[in-house]
Amino acid sequence: MWYWYYWGCFSYIWDRNKKAPSNLPNWGGEKGYITNPKLIRSFISPPSGDSGGFHLMKKILLALFVTVFTLNASAQYISPFFTSMPDDIFNYLSANNRKDLIDFYKAGKTAKVENLLKGQTELKELSDDYLKLQLNQSATGQMKLLPLNDSVKVIAIIQTVSGNANDSRIQFFTSTWMKIETADVLPKFTLEDFINTQALAGKNDPTALSALDLTFYDFSFSKESNELTVTLDAENYLSKADYKRIMPLLKPACKFTWKNGKFVKE
Repeated sequence: MWYWYYWGCFSYIWDRNKKAPSNLPNWGGEKGYITNPKLIRSFISPPSGDSGGFHLMKKILLALFVTVFTLNASAQYISPFFTSMPDDIFNYLSANNRKDLIDFYKAGKTAKVENLLKGQTELKELSDDYLKLQLNQSATGQMKLLPLNDSVKVIAIIQTVSGNANDSRIQFFTSTWMKIETADVLPKFTLEDFINTQALAGKNDPTALSALDLTFYDFSFSKESNELTVTLDAENYLSKADYKRIMPLLKPACKFTWKNGKFVKE
């Protein structure tokens, strides 16, 4: 009988947790949690006439609370990393700019601020482990948390400049913002990785790829998974006639999946 009583108590507290107001203290996560000792003691004190199930149920409740708060403490969300990142990564966004972007987005407002260059920066997308920025009219930024183990993350950042073509660079950091060498976590790739060799062999034309004198690579993180897509941006760089001639010889993209602390080519 008392099992259902105490389970109901726990369910009530859990439901109050989910409805916790935003001004509660933030201890290790994105949401405040109700931890009022008086509230908890009012539910775990034995009711009159307890027939002996109280002590067993108290152990079960304790285990449940420890599990909930341990999970909350170990969870890592992208927002705190974004607001506390070194200023020289997105170097015309101040710490206050970054905090305002997060606050506006979570409030359901247009998340746009005036950056240090007097231009406009907008936070376009935000989830627990991913965000995307329109840094200015010709540049975007992406940030992704990648799991190293159950409690440690790798921070990956893409910055893309759009001129005659989309040109991206990618950086990796520890959770304390120590630089990780790109070669240690992302396999090297070249133009050959984007060529359809069978189609090229059938073409039998040694000058078929001569228009690709420069290469521009466009990087993009998946919002739903730990996947990185790299595209050879020939369409925006080449003339329409050259791209139409070369397009059948190109692969759409190279995909990399995050496994055991590094990206692996699919």
